[in-house]
Amino acid sequence: MNDKSLFSHWKPQDILKVWLLAPFFLLAMIVSIVNVQANLMATYEPIFLQNPYKAWFLASLAIIGAVAIKQIPSSFKHEYNKRHYKRGLYILTALALLTWMVSFAYVFNGIGTSEEAEKASDAAAKFYMFIHVLSEVLATASLFMSLNDIFDEYFPKAQFRNPAYAPQLSNVNDLKNEKSEAEKRYLAILTKVSQHKTNRQAFIKEQEQAFALAVMRHDNLYND
Repeated sequence: MNDKSLFSHWKPQDILKVWLLAPFFLLAMIVSIVNVQANLMATYEPIFLQNPYKAWFLASLAIIGAVAIKQIPSSFKHEYNKRHYKRGLYILTALALLTWMVSFAYVFNGIGTSEEAEKASDAAAKFYMFIHVLSEVLATASLFMSLNDIFDEYFPKAQFRNPAYAPQLSNVNDLKNEKSEAEKRYLAILTKVSQHKTNRQAFIKEQEQAFALAVMRHDNLYND
């Protein structure tokens, strides 16, 4: 199936959202896991230095957490609760990102900071690390949820049997049987028509031969 047939019934704005959100979602996943892994390696703990794969496994918790946050609404029975949860997640993500920007400006000295500026305290640095990872997890979950909402609209998981399906199926089966019987009658009629045409041609030929014989007798009778 080509892209044209796949997206032919999609709204243009939804297609644009998918093409924009999907790369950012993958980027958010990669950034989350790499950021946590880099910070784990920066601790210089022997367990991570000797076994770097353990840092990667531990860092994958950020992605697992994002997926878990996204999956929570599936446990709700009412759409009302699901909508409020999604709205709350988006608001919390926005607040986390805003806090991250403030923390970033406070912890890191940029071009707008004088050389005499004091370095951030350990507590501020730890809080920045916390809000950084939290923002990554929430942003990944939010992007994942936005993509999921779009695909759910065009490929819904819940399917309900149409109450008119069984009667209509019975009608279709009855019509198929009637069609089969009608086809048999039609073939029988075609056979009779073909036989009638054959008999007609034979009768005409027989009459023509009889007429020719009568003409020949007439000529012989009166010409002698």
